Amino acid sequence: MPEHPNAIKRGRYIAEHRYVLEQKIGRLLTRLEIAHHSNENKQDNRPENLEVLTISQHNKYHSLKRKRKSNGKF
Repeated sequence: MPEHPNAIKRGRYIAEHRYVLEQKIGRLLTRLEIAHHSNENKQDNRPENLEVLTISQHNKYHSLKRKRKSNGKF
């Protein structure tokens, strides 16, 4: 989709999950928004599996899911 305003790789395409989410919410995603896969399956780009998160929200979500090793480190 070279005509898409957020096309990447020199304007050749847009990531499918971002495009599907934009269609779902009726607007373009900003540079600070992530198309998060709710079930964490990156191949599952169904609209009901995608949600908008800010970069900050996305980082926090995944950091809370990380497990610590026995020495207390991630």
